[in-house]
Amino acid sequence: MKVIGTLPSMSAVLERQEEIWPERGTTAVELQELVRKRYEFQHGPDPSMAAITNPTIFVSGRFPGGDGFAIGQLAMYAEGDVAVCQTTELADRVVDDLVAALDENLGFRFRTANLERRRVSNLVFEFDEPIDHLLSAIGTISALADARSERGPLGFKRLAFGDQNMAPINDYLEACRRVDFHIERRVGAPEGSNWFFSGAPMSTAAHVALLTEIEQALTQLRN
Repeated sequence: MKVIGTLPSMSAVLERQEEIWPERGTTAVELQELVRKRYEFQHGPDPSMAAITNPTIFVSGRFPGGDGFAIGQLAMYAEGDVAVCQTTELADRVVDDLVAALDENLGFRFRTANLERRRVSNLVFEFDEPIDHLLSAIGTISALADARSERGPLGFKRLAFGDQNMAPINDYLEACRRVDFHIERRVGAPEGSNWFFSGAPMSTAAHVALLTEIEQALTQLRN
């Protein structure tokens, strides 16, 4: 299994306002100003709408320090915060830094709260063989469908595992809460390539390990 590349991935911290909000309160303007300056975001909410914007979304920032990296988006909701970076490991660093900065500078109480961490990893990969060759049942289903198709061959498209009915997901926090583990053909991949896209509710490192284990298990079953 070869990782072609990672795609923007997410790390979220789910919170309850009564546990984390400063005892002396804070204003939306103070909160947004701290975030904008700390991560040098190029785009963000209109300050005049600060108190009524939900979620508050910042775009195109940079993690501070000598080993800084790009932050695609930071979305702040009443019930959680989501960082979007090239891997979940980088996004984790943003979320960890954010909650520490809010505690230190504005009196938030994240360090004593019961927080939940959720992650979404997205990447493009290539198995050594087509997935329908590795998993004979998929190949059988594909052949049966092809035989009855009125518009030509119907190749493998998508395999998904989840615990909920997947209605369309339209925001970051909802994606972190209920994204499926799925594998599908990579749209726009080079012709003849064996590239797939996969999303998963786990870290990027765990996602790569899982795909490697899947390929190994399918190869052993076939042999």
